[in-house]
Amino acid sequence: MFKSFQEYFDGEVISSVEDFVNGLSARITSRDKVIALYKDLFECAKKGAGAEYDVDTMNVHGLTKKKALELINGKILEVSPGLLSVMINFHPKAAHQLSEAEFSKESPIQFDNIMDYKIYLRKGHNYRWRRPLNDNEKQGSVSILGSISEQLLAKALGKLVDGVNLLRTTRADTKSYGDFVLMGLPNNLWFSVKSGFSRERLLASGFSNDLIGVGFFESSQEFSSLNKVRNFKKVGFLAIYLPDSPVTEAQLVSESSTFKEVESMYGETPPLNINGTKFFRPLSSLGTDIKELMDRPISGRSIIEF
Repeated sequence: MFKSFQEYFDGEVISSVEDFVNGLSARITSRDKVIALYKDLFECAKKGAGAEYDVDTMNVHGLTKKKALELINGKILEVSPGLLSVMINFHPKAAHQLSEAEFSKESPIQFDNIMDYKIYLRKGHNYRWRRPLNDNEKQGSVSILGSISEQLLAKALGKLVDGVNLLRTTRADTKSYGDFVLMGLPNNLWFSVKSGFSRERLLASGFSNDLIGVGFFESSQEFSSLNKVRNFKKVGFLAIYLPDSPVTEAQLVSESSTFKEVESMYGETPPLNINGTKFFRPLSSLGTDIKELMDRPISGRSIIEF
């Protein structure tokens, strides 16, 4: 599913050993061992089609396995994300997966192709793991999937995330309220980003603020009753943006999507939010909806109309 070594190398998504060594700080801890790890990965990738670098049996060069993986994620894939294409039984950081994906798919992440990226990244995850995950790896997978969803959204929103009108939350004391926040009146609009099957975690993110849910939800059954919608409204949700492109193999075959399935459930009487506008909305329209709000000055940016 990945590109060839030569394509990564020509596209500078894999650096030569010489360039990597020259760019590596002389003051870095365990520098010689980082270089040894890089050489191993580079030589493996250079073998071409079918080459695999199994983290379970890798040469750690006198390091602990944990430290070796930290160095690969922190120093090596930062420079050469294309190397993750040969690694198996391993969790690359979300940022490295997105860097490789953007190179391989040859198009910037936008709302009209965000689901294609999500499917590509999930296929990469499935390809990468050749054995059952242990408990720590499962927890790591959940964390990385969440980070991928958040970073995909940030990239799709692009320049709209200006750090003034719309910003990404990073502080520990505000992160629990949402992943992004848009300045507005009478309340700011918070974004809670989730992935996969997340109804309970989505509900838990509500603090009676004005809130929208954004996710790559796979099951329309999570949103299948007015009682469930009522619970979302009670904790502050004004809208939930659902994937309007396939996110599962079954949806690909049936040419359906979670949004289409939810629309079909409610027919001609779709649920409305407390402002009288649609509660369930297509994910592809999020950028347009947010831009429409941001085109107004904050003094006229009424969340009551959202």
